Amino acid sequence: MKKLITVIALVVVLGSFVVVGMSGVGEVEDYDVIMHNVSSGDTAWDIVQVYNSPEVDTRKAVYYFRQENGQDLMLSIGSRVKVPVLKEAK
Repeated sequence: MKKLITVIALVVVLGSFVVVGMSGVGEVEDYDVIMHNVSSGDTAWDIVQVYNSPEVDTRKAVYYFRQENGQDLMLSIGSRVKVPVLKEAK
């Protein structure tokens, strides 16, 4: 019985970390979209940081970048991608 209570407590604690860690993901942010020509060495992370203010959570900007361009996007030199410019800070 004591082991069962310990397991349940552990599941609840770990579950709360998952919920806290996922909060904010999937929420619709208010953002504009601009076009960017991909250059050598560009990454999604670098691109969204160029166009967003330092107060913006880069992880969220990359999430919306992938929503706009496709999850499996391979950046190719010369291609044009949609870059979300988030209006709301962290």
